[in-house]
Amino acid sequence: MPATISKPSANPPVYAHSGWLWAVLGIAAFVRMAVFIQYLNSPLAGLYRADHAFYRNWGRQIAAGEWSPGSVFEQGPFYAYFLGAFDRFWGTNDSLLLALQLGIGVVSVWLVYRVGQLAFSEWTARIAALLTACYGPLVYYECQIMKAFLTPLLCLVIAESLLQLVRMPAAPARQRIFWLLKSSFAAGVLCLIRENYILVLPLIMGIAISVERTKFSRILAGILPGLAVLGCTLPATIHNQMVSGDWVWITSGGGEVLSMSWAPESEGYYRPPLFVRANPVFEHEDFRLEASRRLGHPVTYRESSAFWARDALREIGNAPGRAVRLAFQKLLIALNDFEVPDSEYFEVAQTQIPFLHLLPTFGWICGWGLIGMLLPGRLQRPRLIVLSMIGVHLLSITLTYNFARFRIGMTPFWILFAASALVFIIQNLVSGRPKQQLLAIAGIAAGSLLCLLSFLPPPGYQSTGYAQIADQFQLFLNERKKLMDEAASISAHEEMLTIRERQHLAELYFAAELNDQAERELKQILQQDPQQVQTMMLLAVLYGKRGEFSPAETLLKQALGIQPDDVALWANLGNTRFHQALSGTIAAAQRRRQLKLAREAYTQGLKIDPDDFICRAGLAGVSQSLEMRED
Repeated sequence: MPATISKPSANPPVYAHSGWLWAVLGIAAFVRMAVFIQYLNSPLAGLYRADHAFYRNWGRQIAAGEWSPGSVFEQGPFYAYFLGAFDRFWGTNDSLLLALQLGIGVVSVWLVYRVGQLAFSEWTARIAALLTACYGPLVYYECQIMKAFLTPLLCLVIAESLLQLVRMPAAPARQRIFWLLKSSFAAGVLCLIRENYILVLPLIMGIAISVERTKFSRILAGILPGLAVLGCTLPATIHNQMVSGDWVWITSGGGEVLSMSWAPESEGYYRPPLFVRANPVFEHEDFRLEASRRLGHPVTYRESSAFWARDALREIGNAPGRAVRLAFQKLLIALNDFEVPDSEYFEVAQTQIPFLHLLPTFGWICGWGLIGMLLPGRLQRPRLIVLSMIGVHLLSITLTYNFARFRIGMTPFWILFAASALVFIIQNLVSGRPKQQLLAIAGIAAGSLLCLLSFLPPPGYQSTGYAQIADQFQLFLNERKKLMDEAASISAHEEMLTIRERQHLAELYFAAELNDQAERELKQILQQDPQQVQTMMLLAVLYGKRGEFSPAETLLKQALGIQPDDVALWANLGNTRFHQALSGTIAAAQRRRQLKLAREAYTQGLKIDPDDFICRAGLAGVSQSLEMRED
């Protein structure tokens, strides 16, 4: 048997060996069902923080008829409108939503099988599909209210379409145009998830041009992908222009991300500067305010992004050697087993969802994927497409920084190369030829060593504080479980609860970050007794956490009308006005007015209690912000 990977057939049928394929899809469904059940019974269920909460709230606003956030998009809008459409038709049912996402994950397993058939071989396709069915981080991200689960699916759609083009260049023009448009529209949707995916457009255009024979068809093949991506993203651009008067393609934060990625303190991870609140509701506005301060005049969304992009380029130009080292460090982090957390922690989730411990992670496939990329036949055009999809993700990470969900889109393609390496090794082990067997043994040794290296701590890990944050998160989940159990015990007697008991139940929900349940109980208390000041304050704080400042301020004013000497009410009113002033949805004049109103609230609180820490800190922050704007 030759020391090469078996070649794919000329036109592999979609349902070849369908019995085996259905078995793998069944395994994928079983794995996802097991994780889903354990998730629902863990303290992770219903916990939404940072970007997860941002998208969950945004989706609900869309479902309620608020089609625009009132400002330029600061995060990719596709998933928010996906959530809004889901909630509109099926209501707020996160369990059903996650079940749908996990089902889409099973479709991704089938697509891995199909790409494996087209680019590698039947056995590579089988092994890759099985690995994808059981790959832990994929299942984990499918089981989150977050956009990451869509990226593997859409990347696989692009690869499958391009492989069809390459494998059957003589297909009818209508069929070739269909494959080209399918890959291009998938790229457009990916851009609406993360703009970095514009990097895949040159690949699509290059492949499309290379398979055409006539000058006209090549020109058409070069134009159509760009038009398709533009068609997908044009609604976002028009929206941004209408709400701001500024031409912003999809989101306003590209320059800000680049600045963080190449700042002097950057080590390849997300690390916001000191002037930024690490909250998706506020962080982009903080960048704009800082750009305004440095330039000495207010800036638009586009001007802010351009300012911070120039800042990043200046950092690279001032220290090119450091930039090269940092880029290499980002690649090492991306190839490490560690799932770099955003607001989620895969390692902590493994303690709450034990089934995840049984599933392979990136360290188990890293070495084999690298071996697969070095095998004979890797430069064949179908495999170059798969390799290019990995390259797009690594380039994106190198330009920005590492989150585990940023690399999740490339893992199916890495798995394909890992599967090809395993097939190569097995073929040569059973070949009966000593040279081929020695080559296989060397491959096993090299792949195992590279996998072991992937499990070492990633560069810069100690300075990130991730270990301490993970420990704190684990403690919070343990406490959350107790809070949820106590709340469940109280809510079992829902109809018999007194106002005081219901208030305690709401506080339990609030502490457990079950905000929907807390809001429901608080509103029910106010229906029974509209004079409950503590209930008003807690509900206002909940609204403020969501960025719903107007209803929060209304509630706090009502509470102060009842209890004007409560320093906590004045402190929360100051906080509400302060955060609203620094949000991205109000004009500069209104921002100054809100800052002055916040100062009045803090000042009033200090008249009641001159030592109140929140009022004193808030007043200092407001004074600093006002001085910046007056300067």
